[in-house]
Amino acid sequence: MAPPTAPKPTFIESTETVLTVEFAPLEDDSVAAYDLCWKEYPRSWDDAEQSTTLKKSKFSGKKKVKVDAENLTPGTTYTVRLVAKDADGNRGDPSAELVLDTDAVSCGPKKSRCTIL
Repeated sequence: MAPPTAPKPTFIESTETVLTVEFAPLEDDSVAAYDLCWKEYPRSWDDAEQSTTLKKSKFSGKKKVKVDAENLTPGTTYTVRLVAKDADGNRGDPSAELVLDTDAVSCGPKKSRCTIL
């Protein structure tokens, strides 16, 4: 049995090379890890997916977890989603997607948000 569908991440902030999102981990013992996945928009997931993995120790017992997509290109649009995985590496259905922009070079102060949702 595959893990459940991952929760949709929420946009927190962007910089020139990082997108930060937050999510509420599922209360489901079958979830051993989450993959934050991203790709340049509108490329396909099959040929452009990149990801970072959060193991259970990083989200267990927490109501909200922040995670970064890093080493991105400034001024670029990305699609971001979350995928739950079980202990065997089986992936559940992905969350709903977010479409976000990294900041353009010298976009402004850190709290400035040059993004589209």
